[in-house]
Amino acid sequence: MKFSEKIALLRREKGMSQEELAQVVGVSRQAVQKWESGQSNPDMENLKLLSSYFGVTLDYLVWEDSSSKESQGQTIQAERVWVTRHGQTRRQRWEYEYISKKKVGKLPLVHIHTGSGLCRAKGVIAIGNVAVGFLSVGIFSLGLLSVGVLSVGLIAIAVLALGLIALGNIGIGLFAAGNLVLGLFAIGNLARGTIAIGNAAFGEMVGIGNAPSGHLAVGFRPSGDITVQVDDLWQLDRALVTHWVKETYPDMWDWLVSLIAFWFHR
Repeated sequence: MKFSEKIALLRREKGMSQEELAQVVGVSRQAVQKWESGQSNPDMENLKLLSSYFGVTLDYLVWEDSSSKESQGQTIQAERVWVTRHGQTRRQRWEYEYISKKKVGKLPLVHIHTGSGLCRAKGVIAIGNVAVGFLSVGIFSLGLLSVGVLSVGLIAIAVLALGLIALGNIGIGLFAAGNLVLGLFAIGNLARGTIAIGNAAFGEMVGIGNAPSGHLAVGFRPSGDITVQVDDLWQLDRALVTHWVKETYPDMWDWLVSLIAFWFHR
């Protein structure tokens, strides 16, 4: 494999554009384009930067052979290094990356990519600053089960969560639970949904809380078409809650009635 092929492969595996790699090394995008097309090669200082950044040896970059990146191992770790270039000292960012050899389809089973910059991870299990996978953990995560600061998924757990089931400080989903939530079924300090349970609950059908509103409103200061005033919300008996909901909505699914009553005292 030639240097031009190796550098293009390494860049694509990190999900970087030629312009992004150029910014890391401190050259123009045209220079990177020439490296990848085989029109020119980087000088020794740039080779050192590339070797450190991608976590491969200089020998691997320079010598033409039939080996692939996989033969160099799947764990890539670049420590913080200081490089003097054109009289200026620059710091290379710290980064750690692990890609498992085992794959499911075209995706690695595990991809871990963390560091001080924009680190993308994509795999069945993905852990990184930006993570995409069936199970994803990251600052920004997308997956069937996603955990992070900003998460989107079938099940999302985050400060800001968006999913079929969303659990977070701010949650938006079919079922949402958290501080500020919006969902078909919403449980939170401030909850809005078709069915809402919380301190301030705004439900189209059912609202249960200290200051609830809804067609059926149960709480300390309820407002709605049908209201039930109670002094101690969380000591409500499940049987009573079930009775009020079934009386108002006799055709409501039993499992949904049970889910509403579940949150209250036996």
